Amino acid sequence: MIVHVPSATVPLTAVTYALYWFNGKPVYKTAVMFLLAISLITVLFSMVTGILKRRKKHANWFPSFKRKLILSILLVISLVATLPSIFTSTPFPGIINFTIWVVQPVLAVWIMVIGLISSQGRFGGRLSYAADKEYQADYDILSQTIQTLNEDDET
Repeated sequence: MIVHVPSATVPLTAVTYALYWFNGKPVYKTAVMFLLAISLITVLFSMVTGILKRRKKHANWFPSFKRKLILSILLVISLVATLPSIFTSTPFPGIINFTIWVVQPVLAVWIMVIGLISSQGRFGGRLSYAADKEYQADYDILSQTIQTLNEDDET
């Protein structure tokens, strides 16, 4: 499941960048560049597939879907904003440090929490899934169970 890749690569980017910041070894900078690129690609892919899947599974755009989309857009913006500074020869400016160390991991965790809530199918106690219009049960499972139990008692 490629949609879970950013939940690992974004925090790993922060850790790898901290190693680059404190050690200055080029291998860490290369790893940061790679992780940022992978994060950006997989976040974009996750957004597209999430929007397409939401249309099939859910009836409406619930507030949590909107929040998750807005947070994902903010994460893409922060990833794109950090890409140009990767190609400099010195450590990144202060705002980029803050973005990589704080903003991106917080956004990734927040998106994961909202995703966990939406995967459980509840928003404020209401089911978020649309009713299946093709399947209409013409029997009541409770009454059938009671009837079966009564028949078992009679035999």
